[in-house]
Amino acid sequence: MNNRIKCPKCRRLMKQIPIKKFDSAVIIELYCEYCDESITLYPEKGEIKFEQANIF
Repeated sequence: MNNRIKCPKCRRLMKQIPIKKFDSAVIIELYCEYCDESITLYPEKGEIKFEQANIF
C-alpha cells in the first residue's frame, strides 16, 4: 500500500500497521497518534471499518 491515508478528524497522515491474523489473513490498521483514531482495512474482503481490529 503506497498511498497515504489522512485521518478523517485532523487530516494528518495515519500510521500503517500490517497485522497477520491467525488464519493467515492480512489486515491493515491505520492509526492516528494525534487524535487516537483507528481505521481497519481488510484488503481480501475489500472492507473498511472505523473501529479497532479484531485479530481472532
